[in-house]
Amino acid sequence: MAFKFGFSEADLSDDEAGVAGTSVGSGAAATAAAPASQTRTGSLDELEKTITTETAPQVQSLESVLETLKGVRVSFAKSRSPQKGEEMYRREFFDIKHQVMCEDSEGATGTGGMIQGLLMAEGDGVVDIKRNVYEGGFKSWECSYDMVDALAELVGDGSEFPYRSIVELGCGSALPACYVFRRLLQSQQSGFRMVFSDFNYEVLRLVTVPNLVIHWASTLDAATLHELTADDSQDANTGAPVLDDNELLFSAKLLAAFTDELARRSISITLISGSWGRSFQHILSPLAPDLLLTSETIYASDILTAVADLIIETLQGSSGSKALVAAKHYYFGVGGSVSEFLSYIHPKIPATASLDATDIASSQLKRSIVSLTF
Repeated sequence: MAFKFGFSEADLSDDEAGVAGTSVGSGAAATAAAPASQTRTGSLDELEKTITTETAPQVQSLESVLETLKGVRVSFAKSRSPQKGEEMYRREFFDIKHQVMCEDSEGATGTGGMIQGLLMAEGDGVVDIKRNVYEGGFKSWECSYDMVDALAELVGDGSEFPYRSIVELGCGSALPACYVFRRLLQSQQSGFRMVFSDFNYEVLRLVTVPNLVIHWASTLDAATLHELTADDSQDANTGAPVLDDNELLFSAKLLAAFTDELARRSISITLISGSWGRSFQHILSPLAPDLLLTSETIYASDILTAVADLIIETLQGSSGSKALVAAKHYYFGVGGSVSEFLSYIHPKIPATASLDATDIASSQLKRSIVSLTF
């Protein structure tokens, strides 16, 4: 089923109309095996029944993704969160399309081929979501910017940030998690894990990881950044800082420096593609998340219940763990809403947990941040 949400272009947070982003594809890596005996039932078990070979959740290799980006010159936009003016970066949609056009995609088949077709579509061929094929991750939505504002208070200067395993469900452009990553780097934090989950592997490859690298690069001084990105034909001691040009060459030196810093600081990056369900939960839980972020993922009733159950089953055993859910009050035509999410999750959480929803001021479409602390 393919559909478009009933929002005008002005309601969206990106420059290009018609492609919008939430949620979790396919790709190569080992699929976690679910236990032979599963006694629990619910939304995750129901979703598990719909999973195919191509949509099965898989842990993707960061190194393999970076290899596909080596030598790519990435264009990006710098933006600020609406309330607090927090700075963030995201790869431009036209630049993603340009990379896809430049790659040899003749052999792309299955879901990967369909994603490329949807990405390159024009006019009536552009869809926001095609369920179980493309979950809209190529575009940043308003609520992800709201989430950054909420995180600004939570992270502070980063020096006393208590969470060590941060996951963003349905990450897409992953602006909230990238913002946390950047703040922790700036405060010289080490020994933490970042988990990025999106339905589509191509979203992780073309949007999520590039945005992560750009946020890291923004913490480097101009001379270091230029030395890492200068072409072999250029003098590394001349030229303007690359980030000022909204363009960054993903040179071999730059990507090697990125992975070296992750290793030096004991920072783990985990990428998970594929459908949510019981097998996804079996991959996620051992990563021991204590902060779960998700934006615009409760747009439909069946997805809404899965998000709630994933939060509860993943976090409730960890005292002090927190989930932040950013969403519009209503998703017209597809059934999701903040009130339905609250009504579903509230009876399921322990009495010791705190649950509240904070409305976002000055928004055309009413939006909220739901906070759940165990």
